[in-house]
Amino acid sequence: MTNPTRILLIDDDAVDRAAVRRALVKSGLAHTLSEAAGGEEGQRLASEATFDCVLLDYRLPGIDTFALLRTLLAAEGEARAVLMLTGEADPDLATRLMRAGALDYIDKAEVTPSGLAVGERVL
Repeated sequence: MTNPTRILLIDDDAVDRAAVRRALVKSGLAHTLSEAAGGEEGQRLASEATFDCVLLDYRLPGIDTFALLRTLLAAEGEARAVLMLTGEADPDLATRLMRAGALDYIDKAEVTPSGLAVGERVL
């Protein structure tokens, strides 16, 4: 039996967090999910525990998402995938996020069990 994938979800929108939670359950992926309603809380949780994957909302109030992305990727001794969640269909943004170290990005409209199934290869 494999260990469940440890996922940290950082998103300020409770409805979006609930959609991710439901999609993960329906996907059948064995996982544990921790949630943060903001960037500072997410950064704190990431420093206190080990996660295999971070689902990070692109637009968080009061925090530079690119700086948070760098912090999450720089965790000592931890290899974690960071997938960006965005409601913006902007190819330039996707390129900037990937150049900054994000493994991929998921359009929030595709946060469905089948949409997350593509990410299961990463998760």
